Amino acid sequence: MNNITKPSEIVEDDKEMIYTQATDFLFNMSNQLITAGFGSRHIERNNLHGEKWQEFYTKTNEKMNADNHTDSSMVFLGARGTGKTQLACELARNNYFGFMKAEYEKTVGKNECLSSKVAKYKSVSEHSQVKYTTWYKFWLDYIDSIHEVVETGKASLIEKMQTVPFLIIDELHRLKLESSKELAMLESILDVRYQNNKSTILISNFDTTEELNNLVGQTIAHRIQESYQVLDFNNIESYR
Repeated sequence: MNNITKPSEIVEDDKEMIYTQATDFLFNMSNQLITAGFGSRHIERNNLHGEKWQEFYTKTNEKMNADNHTDSSMVFLGARGTGKTQLACELARNNYFGFMKAEYEKTVGKNECLSSKVAKYKSVSEHSQVKYTTWYKFWLDYIDSIHEVVETGKASLIEKMQTVPFLIIDELHRLKLESSKELAMLESILDVRYQNNKSTILISNFDTTEELNNLVGQTIAHRIQESYQVLDFNNIESYR
C-alpha cells in the first residue's frame, strides 16, 4: 500500500515538507503502477529485452509524445515472454506518471500560494490516469461489480474502462468467441474510447492479426485496422 503522506496530513507552513513529499510521491512510480493494475515483475523492470524490443520502445514513446498522449492506440501480438506487457508498463511509466511528475515540478517551481500546491497534489494523486487488466480479470470484476453499481449508483466498470485516459487490455485471446455479451462489451469500450481520442493498447498471444480479427469479429477488426498500430513481437526471443 502507499504509505506516503496524504495532502491533508501535510503541514501547511512547511514549504520544504511540501516539496519533499511531492517529489517522493511522483518518483514513487511503483505505487502508481500497482494501483493501475500492473504486477511487480513488470514494475521492477527485470525483463527489458534486446535490440528489437528497444526499437519498439523508442517508436511507441515517440508516437505517444507526438500524439500528446491521446489517440495512441496499439495492438501487441506475439508469444508469451517477449515483452508485450513490459512495453505497456513502460509506456504508462513514461507518458502518464512522468507527465504527472513534470506537472508537479512546474507547480513547485512557481511562486504560488501554498494552498494551491496542496490542491494540485491532491487532484493528481486522486486521479486515475491508467488502467491495466487482463480480459479474464475484467470479466470477473464486472460480474462482481454488477450489484455494487445497482446498490450505490457508482459508475460501472465498463464506464471506467471507457473513460480512463490510458487503457491496457492484456490476454485478449481469452475472450470467449461464443459469448456475444463479451464481444458487445469490448465493442462498446473500444468505440467510446475511439470517439473520445483515448489511448488504448490491446495485447494478445496470437501470432497474426488474422487470428485476432477472427476472434473479435468484423466490427472490432475494422476499428483495429482503421486506428491501431500493430506491433509484431514474434521476432523477439522469449525470456521464459
